[in-house]
Amino acid sequence: MSGRNNFVRKLYRHQKRWYAKWHTAAGVLAGSVLLIVSLTGAILVFEQEIDHWLNPELFEFGSPKNNRELSYDQILERFESQIGEKEKIRFLFSDEHLGGAFVGYLQDDDRQFILNPYTGDIAGKRIYKWESFTGFVKHLHRTLLIPSVGRYLVGVSSLMCVVLMISGLRLWIPKKLKNLKSRLTIKTDASAKRVNYDSHNTLGFYFSPVISILSMTGAAITFNQFIILGLFLVGFAAPKSLENILSPQSAYRPDTPTLSLSDIEREVKKHKPDGLVQGYELPKDSLGVISVSVMEPVDYHQVGHVSRMSFDQYSGALIFSSDRDVPPTSRVYIDWVTPLHYGTFGGNVTRIIALVSCLVCAGLFITGFYIWIPRWKKAKNKTKKNPEQVLA
Repeated sequence: MSGRNNFVRKLYRHQKRWYAKWHTAAGVLAGSVLLIVSLTGAILVFEQEIDHWLNPELFEFGSPKNNRELSYDQILERFESQIGEKEKIRFLFSDEHLGGAFVGYLQDDDRQFILNPYTGDIAGKRIYKWESFTGFVKHLHRTLLIPSVGRYLVGVSSLMCVVLMISGLRLWIPKKLKNLKSRLTIKTDASAKRVNYDSHNTLGFYFSPVISILSMTGAAITFNQFIILGLFLVGFAAPKSLENILSPQSAYRPDTPTLSLSDIEREVKKHKPDGLVQGYELPKDSLGVISVSVMEPVDYHQVGHVSRMSFDQYSGALIFSSDRDVPPTSRVYIDWVTPLHYGTFGGNVTRIIALVSCLVCAGLFITGFYIWIPRWKKAKNKTKKNPEQVLA
């Protein structure tokens, strides 16, 4: 029996050392990135509300006499009259978190236009990622302000965060059951070093499920195009579906005018009677399509089921529908990945949980750093001949 116990103890120590090396290496390599991403992510949980609060002149429109918002067609017409004939509008959508304002973007233009929902007047324009606090935070969160490769650094660091959570949970498991209580609580009357250690272990244990979900969905958003392609391959989707997604086209009719947005909304209602139009992507040229983002209320989360539909700009024929042309696995992925990442699927309660989890994730890096530094210094002083032991 003693031989068996010795084997178990050796196996436990070996596994712990192995997981500790992974945990330390992942923390050292990705920790600083995760600190930035976590703090910016905490801000972005309430991105629209913060933007509204910081810029009331853009999003507070008073109470007009008739208290009626203009239709998309009316907003589009007044938007076009203010930007000139040479400019073409690419996106137009509304956001209830921004005081009901309409937001528009032009073709090949980074400027964001804020439109009064009651008059159609341009309340302001800005390059969102550089000229607004929340836009800059979002750009930092997604790219670290590094062109091209920054977003992939964020994605890889998010995956390493999952490694940190898994290895951290393994290191958290106590050797003896009687030590379980100490792993579940923080001994606040102990030394600062012990409080820091307990905080790292305890908060890491309680928040690891949520942090893992935020990390995995963040990585999924970064590598979204590869995941969607993989889901299509797994779902054995027909090549025609991919063609309609990547390059849908209208059948050009030189003598036929483009349909109005009201006409397109009526087409949407034929297919989705309960659907609410969230925004439009307008055609770039005479062969382009009119694409619509549609939200339908569902029971399983508060964001609703969001789908994308593309229509021929002349006939109104439905060319692409994500519900019809995308494999079921992809639809589930699209329905859940963003609401899970932002914590919006359960309303304000889950958003607050996401916010706190982001702050805890940042705190885990800081507390982990203070745990690692003394060990690193000790290992460095103990042996300078074997640099590999520095990470142990």
